[in-house]
Amino acid sequence: MTFAILMAMLGISSCSKTDLYDEGQIAEREAAEAVARQAKLIEDYKAHFIKTYGEINPNQSWDFSTKHATFYANSSSKATRGELGVGSSTTGSGQATVSDAFYEVQQNTRDLMHNVFIEGQNNTTFMQNTFFGLYVPDQDDTSFTILPVYMGQSGGNFELHLQIVGGQDLLIWSKWDGIRYKTANSTDWEDLTSTHNERGYNLVNATAIQAKPITITGLPRGAEMYFYLKITEAAPGYNTAGQELTCVDGYIKEYAFNASDINLNDLPGVDNPDNVKCKFFGCEDASTSKTDKDFNDIVFLCYGNVPESYKVKEISRETPKRYMIEDLGLSDDKDFNDIVVDVIFTETATILTQQDGVTPAPGYENPNWKAKGYSANIRALGGTLDFELKIGNATWRKSQNTEDYTQMLNTSSPSNDLKPIAIIDNITGYTHDGKNVSVKVFQKDGELEVNFPETGTVPMMIATDATVLWSKERVKFPFEPYYE
Repeated sequence: MTFAILMAMLGISSCSKTDLYDEGQIAEREAAEAVARQAKLIEDYKAHFIKTYGEINPNQSWDFSTKHATFYANSSSKATRGELGVGSSTTGSGQATVSDAFYEVQQNTRDLMHNVFIEGQNNTTFMQNTFFGLYVPDQDDTSFTILPVYMGQSGGNFELHLQIVGGQDLLIWSKWDGIRYKTANSTDWEDLTSTHNERGYNLVNATAIQAKPITITGLPRGAEMYFYLKITEAAPGYNTAGQELTCVDGYIKEYAFNASDINLNDLPGVDNPDNVKCKFFGCEDASTSKTDKDFNDIVFLCYGNVPESYKVKEISRETPKRYMIEDLGLSDDKDFNDIVVDVIFTETATILTQQDGVTPAPGYENPNWKAKGYSANIRALGGTLDFELKIGNATWRKSQNTEDYTQMLNTSSPSNDLKPIAIIDNITGYTHDGKNVSVKVFQKDGELEVNFPETGTVPMMIATDATVLWSKERVKFPFEPYYE
């Protein structure tokens, strides 16, 4: 319809001219025809999109990012890792496997929970490695076992994740899974559920506890990693859904066991206790001033070839946001890989200590984060058209930064392990909450402006977490999980 109206207008314009040959008239007509073709291309694209994915909900947002942050130890801590011979490999495929069988938590371990991880008490004096990261030694067997052994009073819901820096994010355990208990008044095992939290402070009053061991295998040798709790359902006033509370920023702490805390011979899967390392990790699920710092919201026993811990004094966190963009080279192409760019917000913090330089200072649980700034990584270029990308006040022209701008790059086998095509530093005028990313595409019929789409409209640009991969060439992007 747009095309027909514009062509009709062209007809009226040409009939009003009296000159047989007018260069201005021809140029005007050609420009209008180009606009009409652009308008038809956009209309065709919208029609193809709706045909493929269905009608769009008026409330559909195209920003699917969750602001997932990745934590790193800064240079002072990295020196320590270098002395330990830690590498940076992220190859390999880590896997978490839950046992079918329950294991009964030993009496001395349950005693430890009541003597160290005391409900409602500030237990930080028992903990070591206040801020710590983990690395996997370069050895043949990198497997270890995680066992949830205790859960104090805690609200909301959460998951335990193991994030391999620059690699996998492994979901290890979800709250309430694989735990059962007995109390003084019961003879049968009862599954631990959210109902028990309301009448029994979870496992505080349990007289016996059983749990299913979780075995972690296939970890990359030399890789750096960290544990974190992901809040999946908020406890109002204590945390918010989507928060990630990590060992790098003080919400998971380590308690080193001694011989009286655990009988290594009795642990499931242990053949030779002399080769078994063992650690307890206590987790805090509250991130506000209301936290009691008892670090017993969930306590995990880890044994086997448990990743080594190292103290962190300076930390940084990167929050990436991935933009996937269509350039309308073809109106029926919906792979969203013509331009893929990660915009990264980096912050740094120093862990405050007392005069001894070791003991954490009051208030250390919430480091004073300082913004370092924004940068961007060009991850894939699936289009053959030239374009100018604008992120805040920064611009990047494809033809000026690639040898052959018509070549497709990083689209045959999408992977986050691929080296970025280009890096844009020192970006200003951009925030992750805003949508000030745009692309000017240079087509044969003129320029096409692609902006972040308004809610409920057909998108040519979307935003996701940096863990979401772009599609292969001519393979439609899987919108179904996000469609409202």
